[in-house]
Amino acid sequence: MARGGLSLAATQYLSAAIGFGITIFVTRWLGPNDFGKAAIVMSYPSLLWSFLSFKPVSVTTRYISGFRETGRWDDLKAVIRWGYGVDVGLSILTLILVSLTAGWVSSHFLGLPEFAWLMVAYASAFPLMALAGNSWAILLSWERFSLCAFFQVMPALLEIVLIVIAFFMNAGVVGFVLARAAALAASGLGMMMVASLILRREGLGDWWKKQSGQVIFHWRTKFAKLLGWNYLLVTLSGLVDQLPVMFLGRFRGPEEAGFYRLATSLMVASTYLQSSAGKVVYPRLSQWQEIGAVELIKGSLKRWTIWAGLPMFGVLLFVVLLLPVLVPFVFGSQYKPAILGAQMMIASVSVSSLFFWLNPLFYAYKRVNVWVKGYLLYALAVIALGWFMSQKWGFVGISAFVAIGNVLFTLSMLALVKAGGLWRDDGRMPSGR
Repeated sequence: MARGGLSLAATQYLSAAIGFGITIFVTRWLGPNDFGKAAIVMSYPSLLWSFLSFKPVSVTTRYISGFRETGRWDDLKAVIRWGYGVDVGLSILTLILVSLTAGWVSSHFLGLPEFAWLMVAYASAFPLMALAGNSWAILLSWERFSLCAFFQVMPALLEIVLIVIAFFMNAGVVGFVLARAAALAASGLGMMMVASLILRREGLGDWWKKQSGQVIFHWRTKFAKLLGWNYLLVTLSGLVDQLPVMFLGRFRGPEEAGFYRLATSLMVASTYLQSSAGKVVYPRLSQWQEIGAVELIKGSLKRWTIWAGLPMFGVLLFVVLLLPVLVPFVFGSQYKPAILGAQMMIASVSVSSLFFWLNPLFYAYKRVNVWVKGYLLYALAVIALGWFMSQKWGFVGISAFVAIGNVLFTLSMLALVKAGGLWRDDGRMPSGR
């Protein structure tokens, strides 16, 4: 687990380094105004995708890990079919809706009618990009962390090559957006090919075939409920990510939208340690929960907090202190206004990194509904007040609000774990059919 976590973290930060290189290059190439336009163009398709997509990887990883532990191969193949089918089907629906509405949104809401076609082009990558989700679930469940590490780097490497080509072609905003779309599509297709090869080697090469006469899906009601709650979470998180950009673009202009996008990019990079650690412990927590190893889980949570959470917390606070020096040096002095917002957001991530196991724990115990209800309060506050705050306080106000909400949400979920509700009724899957 330690080796897997280190390899994932190392490659995720290597990917982040490449991503920062891309961001530095693009921000200097395009400038604040065009960089903001590119962020706005990508925000609408991404918003629709987050609203429509179930992104079931968190749920399918739980079931694939559990069914693999108990050797229930027919059920495992059924979960894989569900995962790919849901992701690809909804990505196609997203593309259709973007095609039908991009003209109106770009003209009447965003004030960028010349980029309507570019929104559609960006959304065209979604069907192939959607293949990555369930492929991640397969790779993680088989604990193929080295392959996961590779696919964390590959999209960034491909993107920087395509962006350099766009630069020499003097393609501007269009080239940047299309390069990112192509990298996402290629990554999703590549991941599915590798995941299918792993399944074939395990004797599951016919996972896409539904076997007649089999009694499966005894878990379908629980699975559907978890999928529904996970969908709500993905939708809410997409709104929290994309709506502030659109609000700022409308009321404060592309420049402040660009500042917010840069700050959120830095915040996302600061979550890589946390997400890498969470990916590694999630399959193991799912397996331990499956066999009812409550005391093992409790002891592990304490050790993980001390030996992994605290170091991540300290590193991120150090990064917060360095931002006033790093941002002007790396991105240019014109991005100084983004510093305060980025500091607040990364400070909030340092708190959630301390308890990086929280989200995997709730998912392993199938308490997704509890997690989502807590996040719902945070998301509704951002959605309800973001419109007002973007007009009143702009980029800094939105950044502070998002950061404070993230900290309160993390502490609330930790309080629920401390209350002991998860251990009283662990909701294990039945071992028989």
